[in-house]
Amino acid sequence: MRCEDFEKSISAYLDEELDTEETRRLEQHMATCSVCSATVRGVHQVRLALSGLGNSGAPASFRLGLSGRLQEELVRQQQLWIRPLAMGLALVAALAILLWPEPDQETELSSHWQRRNRAVELREGMGTAPRRSTEAWAGRFVKLAPPGPYSHARIRTVSY
Repeated sequence: MRCEDFEKSISAYLDEELDTEETRRLEQHMATCSVCSATVRGVHQVRLALSGLGNSGAPASFRLGLSGRLQEELVRQQQLWIRPLAMGLALVAALAILLWPEPDQETELSSHWQRRNRAVELREGMGTAPRRSTEAWAGRFVKLAPPGPYSHARIRTVSY
């Protein structure tokens, strides 16, 4: 076994995670290589020294400060949705105010389309009249579609 391969397996050997064949090969190498045997002893001593330190926790002031900061962060993250929601509602309200039709405008639009459609019906009903008399005004009254849902929209100046 080469020393490089041995060094990769030191932690597994000390943790007793290797199978019996691999353990036997490592022990044979340690018997013949003084450098690898000294490395295993050194790593073992460091582990013993570290385990003797015990579990010393963080000071109480650190834990309290950390807990307070975590709570503040949780509250801040929970409130992140409030600002976009408020902005969206304000935008919807502004659009509703600007695009809402005025009552007199609705009646004006409906009467306009009633007059337009009546003229188109009159033109279509004059099929028996001589062609010469209808040509003069036939192009004036084209049958149009009713207005779209936002045809009443216009820009209004609003002051606060």
